[in-house]
Amino acid sequence: MKLLNIFSKAKPKIRFYSLISAVQTLYPITPSKDLKREWISEEKKDFKVRQSKCPLSKLTEFSINKCPAIHNVMNVGYVIYAPADFKVHTNGDEKTIIFTATKIMPHAEYVTTHDEEVAQWLMRNPSQYTFPKVVKVNTPWRVSTDDDIVFLQVPVTFNSENRFSAVTGIYDPMMTHEFNVQLFWHIKEGDEIIKAGTPLCQYIPMSRSVLYSMDYIVDNLTQKDIQLEDEYLYLRSTMFRETADFQTRVSRMMKIIKKFSER
Repeated sequence: MKLLNIFSKAKPKIRFYSLISAVQTLYPITPSKDLKREWISEEKKDFKVRQSKCPLSKLTEFSINKCPAIHNVMNVGYVIYAPADFKVHTNGDEKTIIFTATKIMPHAEYVTTHDEEVAQWLMRNPSQYTFPKVVKVNTPWRVSTDDDIVFLQVPVTFNSENRFSAVTGIYDPMMTHEFNVQLFWHIKEGDEIIKAGTPLCQYIPMSRSVLYSMDYIVDNLTQKDIQLEDEYLYLRSTMFRETADFQTRVSRMMKIIKKFSER
């Protein structure tokens, strides 16, 4: 029997709950790592094809799915889904947006907007069309957490959704316990149905104390930094991709970083 370590630090607690039990049953909040991103299986097939075309490809080809930054951001936090169907109609005049949706909660409309006067300051991306009002989805989801937890709200990372994207922001459970998702709408004209179960946004938990109380410096290069870089470059130059998988490379890199962080 394992002895309870009374000195171990308790894990932060996050509790999601829905005002509508059927939503919890049918469209529960899930870890982001459990979301099936269809492009991943397609990329794996493409990667194998690229490897098969050249004898040296195993030394040079790289799977983007194994990129640490991409892999990690897709596997942290939680995904919230549309709790019911809703239809969005726009006619191209950049003023008209009409929703067709069931009112799933008595105290609030399921889908509404933030007006242009409120939203215009956030819409500064000329490369992507965005309707001049933010679509607001009022969900039945609520959350309670330890005081130290806040959430970064972002679009569901690398999910191939082009009709909308979640507005980025920090959600603070100490200010509100409601999960209401704000969306940039990217269809200028047409009718789109967002089906129940469609991923809407990703919530990434963060430490409030670290986020708002961290010290930092912009420092000069030191001898220790140079030594770390030398060992890192040695690691990269002495491993073929075919001889060390992603986890092996990461664990060896962590060994180097730990060595210098402890000095």
